Amino acid sequence: MKFAAAALLSTMAIAADNTLPSPFDFQVKYAETKTFQKVIVMQLTMPNDSTMGINLGESMAGSDSIMCTVVGTGVVGCFDMTLPAEKDVKENILTVNVPEKEGLTKITLTRALETKDEADFVVPLDTDFTVSWTINDKSSKLSDEPTQTGTGLKLNIPSTGEQTSFMSINGASSMLASAGVAMALLAVSF
Repeated sequence: MKFAAAALLSTMAIAADNTLPSPFDFQVKYAETKTFQKVIVMQLTMPNDSTMGINLGESMAGSDSIMCTVVGTGVVGCFDMTLPAEKDVKENILTVNVPEKEGLTKITLTRALETKDEADFVVPLDTDFTVSWTINDKSSKLSDEPTQTGTGLKLNIPSTGEQTSFMSINGASSMLASAGVAMALLAVSF
């Protein structure tokens, strides 16, 4: 299924220091499930009626991306994508927590470090790797141009399970409070 979302990871409106503008936020940590699957747990905070994309790896073309949209008050759609604008055949992310409070939605996603999907990036532990982000704070449509992007950021996920976030080129980072307990996996039509 094709989406007109390639623009979400373009280089338009690059943030001066590559840090996410408030109230957007992203945090990630390593975890092991009860069945011993090695996963990353990602927490995204987004205002209602917005989009956010996280791109894993160096290259934009053919890259592994997680795209989320919040429509209205907490209706969430998150998609495992390969850019440019193609939804992965195998969905490798699970949306587990989606509480909405005072105009902000906190989304918790899990994804295996190695999904065995050839389109997906193998996430290393204890090693720097490149990530990018993109947001649109004026629209929840994935097909709309981003309002800001951050590129060339480094992420290093500790194998100890400590939470971490992006390190921009100048070393700035941002942190996110823990998400709530609601559980949802909601489809959004475009």
